[in-house]
Amino acid sequence: MAKQPESVLFTTPQVAEAIGVAEGTVRSWLSRYTCFIENHHYIKEKNGRTLWLEAGVEFLKSRATEFAAPKVAESVAPGEEIIEPLLDATAQKLAYLYFRKLPQRTVERIQQMLHNPTQEDKEVLQQAMQQSIQAGSSHLIANSTAKRLAG
Repeated sequence: MAKQPESVLFTTPQVAEAIGVAEGTVRSWLSRYTCFIENHHYIKEKNGRTLWLEAGVEFLKSRATEFAAPKVAESVAPGEEIIEPLLDATAQKLAYLYFRKLPQRTVERIQQMLHNPTQEDKEVLQQAMQQSIQAGSSHLIANSTAKRLAG
């Protein structure tokens, strides 16, 4: 039977150097965030020393920017580190869905404003028409002046 290859272990100073932060920062992240899994990301020796597995080093590298970002509120509710990635993924999906539906909804709303306007819609449309006329007349005046000067 073939012997399983042993995992490469890294000390906290080695990990800190690899991701470009202070040793204390890595230790702080380990104690502050509950997303680290013992025996998957790191191993605690009997003497208390932490050794990092490759999965832990990669995880730290991928989350270093997020961990280093200042928190709006330092008091993080228990489990928030677990729910944050879920919220981020959901928020991203919702944002994509919103922008996919936005053009059609905008067209529908404009059609409603034109065919069955409220008083506010009428005021907005009137103001938009006045601005368009002013912009167009400014453009026409500027072009006719340029043509006169050139001719």
